[in-house]
Amino acid sequence: MKQKLEENKGIPASLLWILAIISGLSVANLYYNQPLLNRISEDLGISEFTANLIPMTTQIGYALGLLFIIPLGDLYKRKNIIVINFLLLSVATCSIAMSVNVFYILLASLVTGICSVMPQILFRLLHSFRCLRIKHVMWDDGQRSADRYLGSRVISGFVGEYWGWRTMYYIAASSCCFVFLW
Repeated sequence: MKQKLEENKGIPASLLWILAIISGLSVANLYYNQPLLNRISEDLGISEFTANLIPMTTQIGYALGLLFIIPLGDLYKRKNIIVINFLLLSVATCSIAMSVNVFYILLASLVTGICSVMPQILFRLLHSFRCLRIKHVMWDDGQRSADRYLGSRVISGFVGEYWGWRTMYYIAASSCCFVFLW
């Protein structure tokens, strides 16, 4: 789907919804693991302490993504960065689902965190087109973060309870593939 963005004309509502969904799907990957830690530790036979390293590693990856991936938008096309990030995110979440060892999960969780910085890249992409009228929008970052955090935890908890923790990561991988192919 091609959208033509014109300077100082704002963002079409359909494109705004698409970008919001893409942002939500990428950031939600940071929080899927938290309600699933007990099931992961039982399935892999690891301690609770070791299982708790998974969300920590994901958050460390997110910090690394903010530090190293976001500045790449000044050097390379942001569209290419977004496509590569979603491809890697899909591979990482699928790797988590197929892992039989906690070390693979930790490595894939690090990659998941690194590649979950799409909202910041999308914001800069739209800002470069001067499509955002920031003075008319009140941003409440704390509330938006809490909504993504709670929503992804509820979904992953529900899916993990009824279909297993690996299913949640297969769903995440397929949703990233869907966005990647779209």
